[in-house]
Amino acid sequence: NRPGSLPCPDALTDIAGTNVPNDGIADLLVGNDCPSYAGRLPWKTLGLPDLRDGAGEGLWYVLSRNFRDDNSNHINSETLGTLSISGAQNIVNIAALIVAPGAPLCGRGHDTNNVTQYLEAISSVTAISAIAATASNDCPIPAAAYNDTLLAITAPQLIQPVEMRIAREAKICLDNYALANSHKYPWASDLTDSPFSYSTPNSLFGKLPKHPTIADSRVRNMIDSIDAFQTAVTNCVNNVGNQATLESLGSALESNANNVAGNQPTLPTLSTTITNPAAIAGDKAKDHDVTCSNIQANPTGNAIQINLNSAIGGLVSQGLYWTSQCALLSSTNDYWSDWKNQVFYQVDEQYRPGGTEGTPSITINGEGNYRAVVVVARVPISGQVRSPATVPPTGYLEGGNAHASSTPNTNFIANRPGAAEFVNVNDLVLCLDGGSVSCK
Repeated sequence: NRPGSLPCPDALTDIAGTNVPNDGIADLLVGNDCPSYAGRLPWKTLGLPDLRDGAGEGLWYVLSRNFRDDNSNHINSETLGTLSISGAQNIVNIAALIVAPGAPLCGRGHDTNNVTQYLEAISSVTAISAIAATASNDCPIPAAAYNDTLLAITAPQLIQPVEMRIAREAKICLDNYALANSHKYPWASDLTDSPFSYSTPNSLFGKLPKHPTIADSRVRNMIDSIDAFQTAVTNCVNNVGNQATLESLGSALESNANNVAGNQPTLPTLSTTITNPAAIAGDKAKDHDVTCSNIQANPTGNAIQINLNSAIGGLVSQGLYWTSQCALLSSTNDYWSDWKNQVFYQVDEQYRPGGTEGTPSITINGEGNYRAVVVVARVPISGQVRSPATVPPTGYLEGGNAHASSTPNTNFIANRPGAAEFVNVNDLVLCLDGGSVSCK
């Protein structure tokens, strides 16, 4: 639920008072932090066997705080690792380290729970960690200064498959939308329309919109209310919501639903979307019949959630809301906000809303005939400075991939990590074809 996050280490001492030491299970957070950022590899949590090195020692694991699995943590392509290695190799921007301690050296013993008795290479590990693979001072023979074997996982190594996951989730959303809407994709959200909540008419290129609608502002307000109320319901289920918030958002939802209902002559196609939102909130929320406690008692079968799902279904059927398969843009998702500024989208003229189907013209590296593409901006290169509403988005994309909403590109450039040109153009580009097998 937080792509790119890693578990806390399994500390050898019960620092927090609730974690069992050295049990192969990642320690629980204490507040917003891991109890320790250096400990044993949590092999049970990771679904691994109890891995051992050549000396029979269990593996150790050091985590950069920036990649901890915490609700307050935001992880995307710009997240940097705070760990580093110096010595025979110098590596920075490390997200995590796996360490094989080997046999005890220099008078140390492995019969205590002290990290310094196992790992000669570790100089310090704190919440803002720094690691140095330097020789210890208590060994008479420099060649035997330490025998730790370190494997570094850099931030780019960790994030690159996460970027692919984000791109694929965006592809699923868009292809499912096209399948439900006569093969047509939604307009993009204009590059200047931050926070990119809705589609912008005639924008073939831009950000992936939170909602694929360009409808009346009253409908937008109602959809925003549904999103907020859904978040409140989810928070109640997760025991982080409160009754006052639920009631307030319920009242706002009722008001916006009634506002749409009162304008049916001008919005005739919304008749199926307005009754359930009013029933969800209405006087029930204000009369305390809608409570966090009854939502918690039956989160999936609760009438509030059933009505809410029905209301969302009505919006989906009219192309105003993403389908239920769109996990990336779900209002209950807690990582879309971390990625929304980095995810771009372009639709071919023939597969825009109301377009006439034909042979699509979008290509990747000069090949293919694609209906649309998703582009994920990777780590900044060549002095790029992020600015979400800049046109063209040269702070995110490189070369011809960066263009204005009104001047769509027909050929996108993508390079594999490690290729010579990756240092100049590192954008991730994924094709869309309505769910057929011409692109994957």
